[in-house]
Amino acid sequence: AVACAQHFGIVGNGALYVLVTSEPRMSQVYLSQTQDSVFDVAWNEGNENQVLAACGDGSVKIFDLAYPQPISNIAAHSSEVFSVHSNYQMSNLIASGSYDKAVRVWDITSNECLNSFEEHMGEVYSSTWHPKDANLLLSCSGDRSLKVWDVRQPGSVQNAVAHAAAVLCADWDKYSPNIVTSSADQAICIWDQRNLERPLQFLTGHTLAVRKVKYSPYFGNILASASYDMTVRIWDLNQQQAPNSATHSHHSEFVVGLDFNLFDQNTLVSCGWDGIVCAWNY
Repeated sequence: AVACAQHFGIVGNGALYVLVTSEPRMSQVYLSQTQDSVFDVAWNEGNENQVLAACGDGSVKIFDLAYPQPISNIAAHSSEVFSVHSNYQMSNLIASGSYDKAVRVWDITSNECLNSFEEHMGEVYSSTWHPKDANLLLSCSGDRSLKVWDVRQPGSVQNAVAHAAAVLCADWDKYSPNIVTSSADQAICIWDQRNLERPLQFLTGHTLAVRKVKYSPYFGNILASASYDMTVRIWDLNQQQAPNSATHSHHSEFVVGLDFNLFDQNTLVSCGWDGIVCAWNY
């Protein structure tokens, strides 16, 4: 699933595409156009035919591939929604993060807001559920912070000033207590969730903001990152001296989206401001 926005998301319409990887080109199996930008998408963990979309009009929309228009619309925030994620264990729960600085938890069976966390002092770029603990949520923000939330608690349970500039993405390692963050300061940091005082590793190499970073769902030592420097980099954390194991330059503009293929451990997918979606064996 791919989120799209006209004019770099500043003004204009948006769209949700669902593509199937095939040789030599991907094929489109679904398209729904929206009146405002779509900034993020996530599959509904409880329904393989449904996609969640974070939209510029402040809503989270739910699309079903059997219908051309959204089947549900949640008025989630007072500003652009920049992230959305489905809970792995409790699939009726989703998390959203917004330019209004809030992180919110929703029950999509009732469209009810169960939690509204408002500690961030800047726009929220990422809100991600823990892969194993259904109560834990990770967020990062333009205020340079990383926060861990427990939905049973009224406020954050852990936080850190993670970078020298806006933290643009954060992800959990499903094989360890580690967290990865990426930032407009061009760096990637690895953290131990149990102690956020200082990073375990500090990865450099990108020459512009690192917009996305993802742990491999197959190997705890492998990361991928996407940057405004128009590259995607692969990192092997076991190689302490030279962790940047590969650099790919498939795009001609900012790379803003990145994910591993959950059905093929060797395939990575990226998308950029050049309007191109690339899938390749990394």
